[in-house]
Amino acid sequence: MQNSNLILLILLFPFFLHSQHADAQKSSWSLQAGMMGLYFNNEIRFSEKLALRNETGIEMTSRTLLCNKDIPFVITTEPRFYFSGLNADKSWLLSLKTSYHPQYLLISRGTYKSDVSIVPTIAVRYKLGKHFTYECGVGIGYGYIFRSTVNPACPNSSYSNEQEQSTHYGSVLAFNCVLRIGYTL
Repeated sequence: MQNSNLILLILLFPFFLHSQHADAQKSSWSLQAGMMGLYFNNEIRFSEKLALRNETGIEMTSRTLLCNKDIPFVITTEPRFYFSGLNADKSWLLSLKTSYHPQYLLISRGTYKSDVSIVPTIAVRYKLGKHFTYECGVGIGYGYIFRSTVNPACPNSSYSNEQEQSTHYGSVLAFNCVLRIGYTL
C-alpha cells in the first residue's frame, strides 16, 4: 500500500510544478477521447518544443481486453519533445509516457491489479482548427504488475486464491497505442 501511495505522489507531483518565468509558462487544458479511453489533461509548456503533460482518465488496457471487463482509472505524467514546436499545425513528438493504474477502479469487479509502465512513444499531433487536436502514435516499453490485494470496494468479489496464483505479476512488456481526438479548453 505504501508503494502505491509513493507512486501516486510521484505521478501527481508535476501537477503542482510552476515555472518562475511567466513568459515561459503556458498551460493548456484539454479533454480527449480515443479508442482506449477518455482523458482529461493539462500540458505545461517549458519552451517552444518541450512540454509536460499530466492526465487522468479511464483507460482500457490489453489486460482489460484479454483478461476481464474492468476499466481502470489511469494517472499519467508524460514529458514531450515536439520536433516542429507546439504551435505547428502538424508536429511529430517523442514522449516518455509514465502511467499508473491503481487497483482501486472506477468500474470494477475487484479483479484488477495495480501496474506502472514507462513507454517511449513516437506520435504525430495535428491541430484541427483553433480548439481541436488529433493524435496518433505508438510505443513499446517496460511495465510492472503488482501483486494484488483485496479490493475494499469489492470485498465479496469472485476472485479466488486460485486465480491469484495463476495470474501473472512482475515485469511485463508494455505497449502504448495512441489514437485520440481532443478539445482544448
